[in-house]
Amino acid sequence: MRILLLLLSVASLAAAQKPNILWIIAEDMSPDMSRNGTPQVYTPRLDGLADEGVYFSSAFSTGTACSPSRSALWTGMYQTSLGAQHHRPSAEYFPPLPDGVRILPELLKDLGYRTANIRAIEPGLRGTGKVDWNYQADEGAFELSDWAALKENQPFFAQLNFQEAHRGPSWGGGDLHRADPSKVRIPPYYPDHPVTRQDWAEYLDSITALDAKVGRVLDRLETDGLAENTIVFFFSDHGRPMLRGKQWNYDSGLKVPLIVRDLTGLARLDSADLTQLTTLIDVSATTLSLAGGKKPGWMHGRIFLGKDAEPEPELVFGATDRQGGLLLRSRTARGRRFRYIHNDFPQEPLTAGSAYRQETHPLWHLMNLLGSLGRLGPIPQKLTEPRSPEELYDVTRDPYEIFNLASAPEYQAVMESMRAAVKKWAKETGDWGLHGDSPEVEAFFERYAAESRVKRAAPIEALRKQVEAADRAYIEAVRRR
Repeated sequence: MRILLLLLSVASLAAAQKPNILWIIAEDMSPDMSRNGTPQVYTPRLDGLADEGVYFSSAFSTGTACSPSRSALWTGMYQTSLGAQHHRPSAEYFPPLPDGVRILPELLKDLGYRTANIRAIEPGLRGTGKVDWNYQADEGAFELSDWAALKENQPFFAQLNFQEAHRGPSWGGGDLHRADPSKVRIPPYYPDHPVTRQDWAEYLDSITALDAKVGRVLDRLETDGLAENTIVFFFSDHGRPMLRGKQWNYDSGLKVPLIVRDLTGLARLDSADLTQLTTLIDVSATTLSLAGGKKPGWMHGRIFLGKDAEPEPELVFGATDRQGGLLLRSRTARGRRFRYIHNDFPQEPLTAGSAYRQETHPLWHLMNLLGSLGRLGPIPQKLTEPRSPEELYDVTRDPYEIFNLASAPEYQAVMESMRAAVKKWAKETGDWGLHGDSPEVEAFFERYAAESRVKRAAPIEALRKQVEAADRAYIEAVRRR
């Protein structure tokens, strides 16, 4: 009996010494923060979190939409290896996880952690509780949902998800209207037009509103006496919700902010290479390691912090597949200097529009309108044209990934190397995209697309008319000058 009590006491002491770990997850956010020089966005709390910890400048998701990206995140495996690569499949087509594979909360529970998917925080502040898995998994792996329970349930692992900057109720930061559309900096592949600028300003306002929420969470950590023993990760599930962003394998769709603050010293942030290539599945592997666990052999993610940190890879990989009604299957590799993309369906232009996109993206309607009127400039015009089967960009010289070097003779060695790397990665990780979809899955997405077009027809038409009216007002204002 004494031996049993001693073992229990030792186990309790070991658990008490473990750090709490908190993930704060944004949606659809690229690294558009004040600290990165983005004008008209205001992120003092996120900037402060980075100052107290570290900001990783080369972090990427492995998927370009929420459900594939999050499916990878919670297993530390590529979504393409799990049959979880499509966005918005029906639950009846969710595959089981491969034998032996478990989601991260289950692995952490084995290490003595209480797990939480936080919804209730304090009056006026809630998390969404989003998981968005494309496989069969038990949400019961999260034991807690109320922030108030964390203090009495240490060590804890908690995820806290905010909807910003996803299009929807939080778009534009409510009534914030802080970003001045005339002063925002828009990418050169968009038409410089009041519709574009207004939409971009609302995206930035969503991030500004998110920053305030993050600040309240950090204040609550301090108030509850949890800050000193809690490692905080902040990141987004994928890139910004714009044409050529979300759903596409460019930096604008895959590059995410990643901040880690560790006041315990376990993560060894003072020795971290802040420019290292990092992915969100690395966050999963690193979280498990900092909690005292051993990375399982099936996990693709790399430990990038702490005593068990692994070497930086030469390349990180990403994928996009079915996006609701669109089939965009594409694979990419990103190094420090170059991004390579292989497109299986290059006939789909970057303005390819699912019904969801047509309902929610004014820029989709603007591009079509200006294109029909011959008013798109040469660079925006490229978004409306079929893509190349292969793309190569020097991201150090061409950060907006505009000039495709795939056919340039001087870059053929880079092309061959990165093309081979993508093929090897797909084969070694068991990419489901190599085999195509079953007739049942194909039929489901065809129905999904058709039903979505009918369901969203009225708001699509309303947004089209709204954009046309805005353009008429713009032209009239130009004439009056």
